Amino acid sequence: DGYGAGATSLACVPVAPGLVPNALDCDDADPARSPSALEVCNGIDDDCDGAVDEGFQGAPYCANSSSSSGCVPQIEAAGLSVSARAKAASTGEALCELIELPDHPWFVGCQFHPEFSSTPRTGHPLFKAYIEAALTAKARSKVQSLGQAA
Repeated sequence: DGYGAGATSLACVPVAPGLVPNALDCDDADPARSPSALEVCNGIDDDCDGAVDEGFQGAPYCANSSSSSGCVPQIEAAGLSVSARAKAASTGEALCELIELPDHPWFVGCQFHPEFSSTPRTGHPLFKAYIEAALTAKARSKVQSLGQAA
């Protein structure tokens, strides 16, 4: 993946394109993994230090989304709520499609693709709601700042 380029190299060793002749990188096939990478909570040693997901102790991690409840228990335990489900065509089970953060002005995570049914003139309701919430928050902020200035 090129990590370690610029380090001392050996002219007598042929090196494949994109690779370098040192052992600083833990996965030459994955450019996202290197000693300079940011560690993220994904069950992988992203920064090649030999520790997996350090700094994420106690964070919910769900690797099994094939069960009937998937990661819903972890999602709900983290304070999010499942606000939409869809029936799986193959199994008929209710799958999590939309999550929200209660008591937040606008926090929505979706698994479907609202952009596929949007056009510049007719946006998906999810996009419309986001823009409306942003405009409302901006107007509220402006009113508050005017009240403080008076």
